[in-house]
Amino acid sequence: MVQRQCWPLKQFGSPALDALGPMQYCALNSMLDAAYPKGALNYWKSSFLAQLSDDAIDVMIDAFARCPTPMGQLLIEHFHGAATQVGITDTAFPLRAEGYNFLVLAEWNGLGDHEPVHRMGEADLQ
Repeated sequence: MVQRQCWPLKQFGSPALDALGPMQYCALNSMLDAAYPKGALNYWKSSFLAQLSDDAIDVMIDAFARCPTPMGQLLIEHFHGAATQVGITDTAFPLRAEGYNFLVLAEWNGLGDHEPVHRMGEADLQ
């Protein structure tokens, strides 16, 4: 099934790397481990967006340009399909409408003044 779904994308051109295909859950769950080194300090904030508008993307880009840490990240997770077909009272996670989970991740190493880092874009992104 994955092969059939990926076929149009794979026909687009010659990729530098073709990593599209089935993946074991444990492999998926650990593939970003190196980006979160032991001892790093983290501040995460998220919000759910009903749509991913051009204005929202512009705000994200502008805020990230001022990110005070090279380890900062913005992540967008698209909620759709099976995740939206579960009743809002069926599990502990009530966000079941199609949309986007937007995460702001500030990560840094070492000691010092953490205030600028963990406030990364907070006022702009609320």
